[in-house]
Amino acid sequence: MNHNKSYEDITEIFRKKGKKILKATCITQIFPDDGTFMQLIPVDEYKSVGATLEPNRDIPVYKTWYLIPVIQIHGHPYSQLADYATIKEYLEEVIVCCKSCFAAYRKTRTDDESRFFAVSCGSEDLWIGHNFMQVFNSMQDQWDVECIGIDSNPDNCLINLDERRQVIIKLDNNTIEDNEPKITPKTTNVNTSSTSNLKSNTSGDCFVATATFGTPYAEEVSKYRNFRDNYLVKNALGRIFIKVYYSFLGLLLARAVRSNKTLKILMSWLLSRILLFLPK
Repeated sequence: MNHNKSYEDITEIFRKKGKKILKATCITQIFPDDGTFMQLIPVDEYKSVGATLEPNRDIPVYKTWYLIPVIQIHGHPYSQLADYATIKEYLEEVIVCCKSCFAAYRKTRTDDESRFFAVSCGSEDLWIGHNFMQVFNSMQDQWDVECIGIDSNPDNCLINLDERRQVIIKLDNNTIEDNEPKITPKTTNVNTSSTSNLKSNTSGDCFVATATFGTPYAEEVSKYRNFRDNYLVKNALGRIFIKVYYSFLGLLLARAVRSNKTLKILMSWLLSRILLFLPK
């Protein structure tokens, strides 16, 4: 799907649907090896969205950090960078998770330390990389997010949401809408143990297709990603294939494709032909 990437476009769904999260209380995961923070929110039975806040290793100043929107397909051993379409669809959840990471950062620092640090977006998407912080800064004050704990054990991490919902009662032909906000506490334990590989594989995507076509943003890679998310994850055989592929098979094939020009050409031909038979 093509997007006319702009502030107005990426906030369009949020502006149309309105705010549904009123407040969030979280226990955020920390990776002790480098101090990265992560928070995820499940958005359906197949995936979670969220964010990581991690030190920028390219700049030798510890107070320089990357804020990265992420997505995790449930059952996958890898998380991946969230693309533009995902951030647009779940912008509210992504920003709440970003705020959770910032709250966790502040909880581990003194007041002086938490006041002065530089943050940029670490997305490989050029528009997101250059503009997400502007979107985040313009919207973050709409949510009250509190970090009540930090834990390196993903089984202990959770996010508790107070949500606004609309109550609709239908009596015969009369419909009554209760527009007063109703608070529905929802606590979700988020197991993020498999997300620790995000830092070792920043593309976190369809390995072979990305290696073949040279970028995770190629149209062919997007089609394979859609097939995985819309078809493979919804049946048992597909989930078995995903588990095997992301455990070792995909990494081995991708490594071979990147190192062999002839194999890359053959794989490009093969993957392009397979796309002709996949559902649209």
